[in-house]
Amino acid sequence: MKISTRIFLIFLIIFSLLGAISISMGLLINNKIQSSKATSELYQVRQSSERLRQTSEDLTKMARAYVATNDPTYKKNYLNVLAIRNDEVPRSYQYNDPYWNFITAREQNTSLTEKGISQIKFFNNKNMTKEEHNILKLIRQRSDKLIVLEEKAFEILEGKFSDAGGQLSLARKANPTLASASLYNAEYNKTKALTIQLITEFETITNNRIISKLKTYQALENKYFAITISLIVTTLIFSLLAYYFLKAKMINPIIALSDISKNILSSNLYKQDNIISKDEIGNIDHVINQALFESEKNYKRLFENAEVSIWNEDLSNLKITLEQLRSEGVQDIRPYLRDNPTVIQNMIDSVKILQINEATLKLFKATSNHTFLQHIETSFGPNAVEVFTNSLYAIWDKKPNFRNVAQYIALDGTMIDAIISYPIPEDVDDFRSIPVSIIDITEHNQLKERLLQSQKLEAIGELTGGIAHDFNNLLSIVIGNLDLMGHQIKDEGKLKKQLEKARNAALRGSTLIHRLLNFSDQSNDKIRPEDINSIIKNLEYLSDISLSQTINIEIILNEGLWMADIDTGDFEDMLINLCLNARDAMTDGGRLRIETENIILDKPTVDKDTELKAGEYIKITISDTGIGMSEEVASNIFVPFFTTKDKNKGTGLGLSMVYNFIQRSKGYITVHSQEGTGTTFHIYLPRSKFMARILN
Repeated sequence: MKISTRIFLIFLIIFSLLGAISISMGLLINNKIQSSKATSELYQVRQSSERLRQTSEDLTKMARAYVATNDPTYKKNYLNVLAIRNDEVPRSYQYNDPYWNFITAREQNTSLTEKGISQIKFFNNKNMTKEEHNILKLIRQRSDKLIVLEEKAFEILEGKFSDAGGQLSLARKANPTLASASLYNAEYNKTKALTIQLITEFETITNNRIISKLKTYQALENKYFAITISLIVTTLIFSLLAYYFLKAKMINPIIALSDISKNILSSNLYKQDNIISKDEIGNIDHVINQALFESEKNYKRLFENAEVSIWNEDLSNLKITLEQLRSEGVQDIRPYLRDNPTVIQNMIDSVKILQINEATLKLFKATSNHTFLQHIETSFGPNAVEVFTNSLYAIWDKKPNFRNVAQYIALDGTMIDAIISYPIPEDVDDFRSIPVSIIDITEHNQLKERLLQSQKLEAIGELTGGIAHDFNNLLSIVIGNLDLMGHQIKDEGKLKKQLEKARNAALRGSTLIHRLLNFSDQSNDKIRPEDINSIIKNLEYLSDISLSQTINIEIILNEGLWMADIDTGDFEDMLINLCLNARDAMTDGGRLRIETENIILDKPTVDKDTELKAGEYIKITISDTGIGMSEEVASNIFVPFFTTKDKNKGTGLGLSMVYNFIQRSKGYITVHSQEGTGTTFHIYLPRSKFMARILN
């Protein structure tokens, strides 16, 4: 890609990001405006609901004051409030408190006569729901009923009683007591309370609607804000990356070409560049490299075809630094480097690798020189600093060569044991290109380790083989006699069943002995996809052999259970160990429950101190109703030789073997226990990948 095209694409992306930021900010501002409108609407609802209450309270107060005092001023004020309530006259902007305060203020300040606001106009808001309008209608109906009762009280006070036809007459005398009582009776109070309740209900429903709308606006506001921030951050990051990209693809290559040109003029052909771009700079670099490669063609043929890993290093900076320290009065480099560890790191950074042969790429599993040099820092093993320090000692002591055992790490993570060596010249200029050879001794060390392991296994096999073989012979005698006894007993009663159980137990013992006899067979890989449910079904006889009759066993096997890659024998041993531990915890009887199920963890899950990775698992749950364990005991049950049993009754290895099996199977095990309640083990075994691929 041409340089001009790269620059155009970079600026196009930046301008696109800026446009996206502008759009996102516009949406954010618009959402803020909508949120502000909803807030204003919420304030108006609350203000209008409060005005409804005030109007109702003012009407009641004026009516009761009028029937109590017969003062026509109160009736006048009552009619004024009623006119405002019916929207016959506008409500003054200053009428935000009870009408009592309003009329007092109006008498004292004539400036309160400005044009008012319509009470009904707001309640015709098109944003209101049907339910809210219905409640408003009910409020109006209840308020109208109160007005009817209040006007009836006025009639009684003024001696105007309705006749049978509903017409007013003066047939009776005015009755202030009855008029006042009619505004305090049960009917009036009930209607009044229901009116206030409906106003409160209207306010609650409307508030909830607007608050819900506000939450939506706030959520959108947060979303647009997050998007805007993300776009801004993305723009900044992309701009920074664009800067480094241009620096790496244009500025640095130009500087590298300049350095190469200087080295060519000074006849130093060891300096090489690694410009791989296919633009104009890359073309110039290609021409220069061709010239350099032609001049070193013969040397490189020998270098590349060497079977030993070799690379050329420029150690001239090391030599220069060491000579400067010597001139500054440093007598011994060893204590100086111990007191100044940063000097070692600076020297490491000054080393330059010039050339690498094919044997080196093969040894470090690298596909190209560029790939290897790009990951050179990750290839140094744990003793890299120690080896480098020893090389500084050798250069300081002016030894003829350096040789040391080092560890490296291939690009695929494989550890490499090697012998590193190189000659140490005298002249500083000769340090500019030193061939470093690396002899791989990894296989040699592995063969040595395997030999030692084989000798150990052979010794264990010889030790256990004789004992296991003799014990197997004893079990053969037991099985044979049990078979004879079984043939002699014709009755299919309890004794016949007990003999059969004894024979099965002896056969299982024989199977275990065969495992001991095959202990040293390292090539026999017994891990394969297995059906957990089938293994558990085959071990159901444990309920009669190993467990007390007072222990009830409940086995729940999930149909369609996945298969797991396990060693069947190890799984059986694990299950037996956990069942026997449950038995020992239920000395007075109880319930043992074994359950299997498929489980998928979409994300890593932390269970106490165990972190379960995401994936597909077969979950086996084994729980008992025994005495349980304290938190301290539960935290140590998987430690080898830890046991709470009496001496000579337990080795403390059972649960550690369970844990080791789970680890080998790449699974997890968790324990939950409480004293006096019982213990539950959850075992997670990964689903067989081989079987999963077949099913898919």
